[in-house]
Amino acid sequence: MKYSALATMACLCTSGITSAATYIWNGNANDQDWLNSGNWAGGSAPSSLSSPTGPDNFDTIIFDGSNMPTANIPSFSSDLSTNASNLQFNSGGSFALDLSSSFDDGPISKTSRTWLTVGDGLGLAGDVTVNINNASYLLRRYKDTTLNYQVNADGILNINSGLTLYGDNNKHVTFTLNGGSLISTGSVDERFDIGNNLTNSYFQFDAAGSSFTANYGGAYANFASLQADTNNNLRVGAGLALDFQDNGASFTVTATAVPEPSSLALVGLSTLTLLTRRRR
Repeated sequence: MKYSALATMACLCTSGITSAATYIWNGNANDQDWLNSGNWAGGSAPSSLSSPTGPDNFDTIIFDGSNMPTANIPSFSSDLSTNASNLQFNSGGSFALDLSSSFDDGPISKTSRTWLTVGDGLGLAGDVTVNINNASYLLRRYKDTTLNYQVNADGILNINSGLTLYGDNNKHVTFTLNGGSLISTGSVDERFDIGNNLTNSYFQFDAAGSSFTANYGGAYANFASLQADTNNNLRVGAGLALDFQDNGASFTVTATAVPEPSSLALVGLSTLTLLTRRRR
């Protein structure tokens, strides 16, 4: 079980308080029931996945136990498009975010933020899995803001639908892959920078092992169009390079470490030494 310093924080859920609240799931009741107050630090469960305090003042829900809730999870309501709480998944297990097919605005706000964080980087690879189901226009945004999805080294984010990216003006969407995996069961249906001026929306690979998998179609009609997108919507951090794999109907892009020049020199010297010895 992983512990977070945040687990000691009290839940700000007193009636009448208008400031944003932080709720921390610890799963201590061991029944995986969202409504059981014994599973929450502070003794009170959030009644919704939306923040009641209005746009730009968001609650935060942190999952920091050895299990995930599976029973009585609140459904997404229509006001999620403006008031979605920030969700942070630190603990092991799997969690499903079930969106209705009519949900086409995404967690919109007028404030840039990381709305969804999968993994805290402290567990083993694949320790935390979040499934987003039935998403439509997942990433629509207000102007002049950025919505970030972060997947750390122990996290997997599955988007079980096409990854439809819609926006205009200066609506920006970023996926920060810090060693984790982003998997879409569909295609990227709308390229960030075509028609909507989304030049600042992209997939950012910040650590070796970060990967993105999706089907061909839409923005990436074939392997060549995928490779051509390097440094545009597929960006990589310092000391890393992108490896492209053709899986047939789908593709996978993975960040790999680039050897330091000194390491390359040592490899060359070792090879030269070996060849010299063989000649003798």
